[in-house]
Amino acid sequence: MVDVEILDTCTLLQACEWIAFQWEPMSDLYEQYDGRIRPQHPLFAGLDFDLTTKPTIDWDKYKFAITKAKAALKIALIQAQLVATGTYTPEHTDESTHNERDDIEFQPFFTLDINNNQILLNDCPIYTNISIDFTKLLSVFPGINRKQKNTYKSDYMQLMDEVINQEHITYKNQSKKTVLKDIIIQKMKEKKMRPSDKLADAMATLIRQPSSQGGRNKKG
Repeated sequence: MVDVEILDTCTLLQACEWIAFQWEPMSDLYEQYDGRIRPQHPLFAGLDFDLTTKPTIDWDKYKFAITKAKAALKIALIQAQLVATGTYTPEHTDESTHNERDDIEFQPFFTLDINNNQILLNDCPIYTNISIDFTKLLSVFPGINRKQKNTYKSDYMQLMDEVINQEHITYKNQSKKTVLKDIIIQKMKEKKMRPSDKLADAMATLIRQPSSQGGRNKKG
């Protein structure tokens, strides 16, 4: 597996891809290979591939999602929730451009050209080489499509975890049910839970693999 470099700043297109799909901004080495190296997203047909394979994308779904993300990004820029930085390209002056990068005071009549990473005024580039701080983008769009992991565990589940760690339970190392049951009852007493032989028996059963039930594959 190749290590992927996640960038501190992103282009307009990368910002839209984060908003739409939670794709982190990646270095050009990964971004420019056959479009996008994003095996974790369902737009790609296959999840298991390496750098020698060519992923396939449902471009209609991709473009629809990016269009919505582009509108959301523009609103965030107008409301100054985000600040983009770019190179100013003044028109109708003797100086065609300068190399200083400025924070952009985004106006509602500006247009985002995400494919060329530019901000347009009257269809002409006014800022080029746009970048947005990825950390700030995360604060405004914190992975809205991702399901938050539920870390809740009851006291009984935590007790079972303790027993698993204490006895070094693995798929190959399955302690005897009677041993686990005795440990569970003892821990119930230590934690001032009401000791229950029936409940301890059930918890010991749940800790062990189904293939280890009925006297099979006992260890310890």
